[in-house]
Amino acid sequence: CGAVVAYTTPVGTDNCSGAVTTQTAGLANGSTFPVGLTTNTFMVTDAAGLTATCSFTVMVTDNEPPSITCPANIIVDSPPGGCSVLLTLPDPETGDNCAVTMLTWVMTGATNANSPLTGINFLRNYTFNVGTTVITYTVKDSANNSTSCSFTVTVLDSQPPQLFGIPSDTTIFCSPVPAPPGIGLVIYASDNCDPDVTIVLNETSTQAFHNDCSAVIYEITRRWVATDNSGNTDTAWQIINVICECCSNGIDDDGNGLIDEEDPNCPCSAPEYRLDCTSDLMYFIPPLWQMNPSYNLYTSPSSLVISSPFGTAHINVRTGDGTTFNQNYTIINGIPLVIPLNSNLVQTPNYNLPELNRGLIIETDQLLQVLYRLTAPNNQVLVTIMGEQSYGMRFRAGSQTNVCGLPNTDKRENHFISVMAISDNTIVNFKFTTPMKGLPADHTVTLNAYQTYVVIDNDQNKTITGSLITANKDIAVISGSQHSQQCTGGTGRDGGVDQLVPSCVAGTDYIVFKGTDDTNPSPANYAVITAIAANTQIFIDGGTVPVDTLLPGQYYTYNMPGENFSNHFIHTNKAAYCYQFGSVQSNGEIGMASVPPIHGCNGDKYVEFFKFPSATINNVTIVIPITGLSSLTLNGNPYTNYAVEKIIPGFSDWRTVTFSNSNLSDFNIVESDELFHMAQFIGKTDAGAFGYLTSFKDKIDVTHPVTGQPTVQYFADTICGSDSLDHCIISSSCAGGHYISNIIVSSNTGGVIIYPHDSCFTYIGKIGFTGMDSIVVMISDQLGFTQPVCLTFYVCGNAPEVSCPPDITLSCPADTSISVTGIATAINLCPSEIIIRHTDSVVAGPCISTYSILRTWRAMNDCGLISSCVQTINVQDITPPFFTAITDSVHHCVQDIEEAVWDSAGDFRPIRPDWYTFLAGDTSLDLNPSLFSDECIPVEELILHWTITLAGGTEITGTGQISAYGSDIQFPLGDNIMVFWLEDRCGNLTPVEERLTVTVIVHARPLIIENF
Repeated sequence: CGAVVAYTTPVGTDNCSGAVTTQTAGLANGSTFPVGLTTNTFMVTDAAGLTATCSFTVMVTDNEPPSITCPANIIVDSPPGGCSVLLTLPDPETGDNCAVTMLTWVMTGATNANSPLTGINFLRNYTFNVGTTVITYTVKDSANNSTSCSFTVTVLDSQPPQLFGIPSDTTIFCSPVPAPPGIGLVIYASDNCDPDVTIVLNETSTQAFHNDCSAVIYEITRRWVATDNSGNTDTAWQIINVICECCSNGIDDDGNGLIDEEDPNCPCSAPEYRLDCTSDLMYFIPPLWQMNPSYNLYTSPSSLVISSPFGTAHINVRTGDGTTFNQNYTIINGIPLVIPLNSNLVQTPNYNLPELNRGLIIETDQLLQVLYRLTAPNNQVLVTIMGEQSYGMRFRAGSQTNVCGLPNTDKRENHFISVMAISDNTIVNFKFTTPMKGLPADHTVTLNAYQTYVVIDNDQNKTITGSLITANKDIAVISGSQHSQQCTGGTGRDGGVDQLVPSCVAGTDYIVFKGTDDTNPSPANYAVITAIAANTQIFIDGGTVPVDTLLPGQYYTYNMPGENFSNHFIHTNKAAYCYQFGSVQSNGEIGMASVPPIHGCNGDKYVEFFKFPSATINNVTIVIPITGLSSLTLNGNPYTNYAVEKIIPGFSDWRTVTFSNSNLSDFNIVESDELFHMAQFIGKTDAGAFGYLTSFKDKIDVTHPVTGQPTVQYFADTICGSDSLDHCIISSSCAGGHYISNIIVSSNTGGVIIYPHDSCFTYIGKIGFTGMDSIVVMISDQLGFTQPVCLTFYVCGNAPEVSCPPDITLSCPADTSISVTGIATAINLCPSEIIIRHTDSVVAGPCISTYSILRTWRAMNDCGLISSCVQTINVQDITPPFFTAITDSVHHCVQDIEEAVWDSAGDFRPIRPDWYTFLAGDTSLDLNPSLFSDECIPVEELILHWTITLAGGTEITGTGQISAYGSDIQFPLGDNIMVFWLEDRCGNLTPVEERLTVTVIVHARPLIIENF
């Protein structure tokens, strides 16, 4: 804190000797002077005591700053739940050459504070906020020199926020997926530091719409991420499994006990033959089990009764083999067709055997009413052939349940199931509820199109009701029993047979009605309810307490109570089958029918029918909504002329009307403006039957989107390859609730997207395919009926075909800015406009004046598809250089030169040279460049060539002017021929006939004789 100062010590003088100099103040020479001002004073005293003084000052300045070293940076975590931390900080280390007089600090960043501005201040204990705080210490000395240092204190918030309100994982069965809970309302987050945590929801789904199970069985993942200001996150998930019935995998996906077609979320499948939308309607009639014809009372006669409610119908009736029976007919409305049959066409004595000549196929261009009648003396059957809504892949069989005693095996009295395949490679599975003859409880058979297969019970007169019949493709099924003995105490022993409908057509509301019977309740007039799903509850006549609860395949027999022709309402909480068995004979001669469910969208508005041959009793009961009574007529007369409607207990909006035998003519017509169901009771002393005359009709009408006319096939649109196009099917039906259940694509389809419960779909054009693509769209309604719609799309999947003009070659020079190449042509494969354009690129050739123009022609259509071709325009320098302004005489000029002149210096023996020497560098034979010319390249780039054929035959060649030749040229006596030509950089040479020729003629000089 000082400095060594050297100075010259003052010495006083005096006029006399003896003067003495002393220092009276300050520091001596060579001393260390302190910082600041020091005054040095000296006194001189002479011998007489006289004195004199002088002074000077020494100023020492402190320019050295103090030193300071801060602690190292500090990083700590905040305490649990806290957003700050109390820290004890180490002091900085300070020093100075003199002394530190002041130490201050300031904090900025996450924590802000500062020390007093004077004195010595240490931070030491302080509470720091989360984040980074910069602490700066400043030290000063007495000379006001200062130094600063800084360090950081970082308090880390490593604690993530916490999410609340996240819903639990869940499974949703065939219901709408709920919206995510509101962020900030239900879902929120807390954090130790951040009062406003950011929450973001991300939702993903595995649902796809490509005509497979992923459209209805998928997983939704909802992921919430909460992020605080420090970037800490908390993540929570909710997994939502959405499960609905996938209608084609043979699995009960949604766990409701219903598989595929059984499930109300699945439509009935459409048979394969309907993939051709213009195909005729088909009625398939599997064979009945045939009783023994030896008795001649049970198997014949039989017939088909076919009527056309919709005008003239053209039909073909044939067996599966197409040869045993094959006939064409025309049916006119109002004139039913009766086709007599032998007993081997729709009856078979063969069981467990595929057959192709039993059963019938009816092909028609109109909807029909088709009945099969077996009118044998002791065995009568009425079977309603129900058409397309009777075809499916899952059925529950029915047959008489009030049966007693062993059958007559010689007469072949058996319960049976009969199936007919509609397509090749149809796999049919049976699960029997009673032992079947020659078969295990589970049995499988593979049939081809139109093959039939019959199975029978084990000669025990046991009902087959509830047996499950499934197939991988649509089939037609008939079941029932032949001449089964009833538990009536009488002698009733008649057949009960009907065509079945698939599970998807079954309903929950049925109306049944008693025949004539003096028993209450009646064992000969009863209904059998067969469960499709588990826990199926049955309610009778509006009752609120179920009379039974069934599992799949179980059945409940309801013996009808009450007076003759009394009505009964059967309701099930889940879709189920209902089979009715009826009789109008006291001895219980009975028939069977599949009861149509009541939903207002099945039945008929017009029915033609005959009295049953040889029957003494024909009663017809009509089930009709109240709104249809006013228009209900029998043979053109109001129904009130014949009967009074009856109330249905528990089902107030519907009524029944029964026409007795005396009300009916041989041929009858029943009409109404509303759809109705109608069943016929048939009886005589030794036979009886029961069956419906109406069928399970429903119809989906498809409307052309442009014309508004009904259609089942139309051109949909034009689409570009890889593009997507949304298209909706416009349809209507009584049932409503239309949606696309399936789409059959072709190999030329790029893809389709089907949306659940929607009548619109997305079509994707196939890349690389151009042309018409046909697909079949299956539109279904809520009752399971399916209508195919054939659509065609024109796909522009290829670019136009473009053809370039031919390649050409031009000579230099060429004006490349002028189109001299024609126009490209294009064939557009798609019905859209095309644009043709070209671009040029230049490729340099091997020499400076040659090049190629690559003209690329591109054709683009409205789909943005581009094709191109390249035309090559070669520009070549084939023009040789030449000499200009030269006449023929100049082309071949002559220059006369004498031979060398003798040296006159006085050679006594001169050697006479025989040549003329042309000295190197002589320009007299050079050509003027103004004579050079070329059409393609500059003159200065031309190369001059020459050759000299000397007299005597020797040649000399060179390039450039003669003067550039590096040696003398000796022209001998005679004609020396010089030829000049030009070459351009493309190697083109002046043609021989255009070359410049100079003849140098060297003459001998005269003889000179020296005069001595």
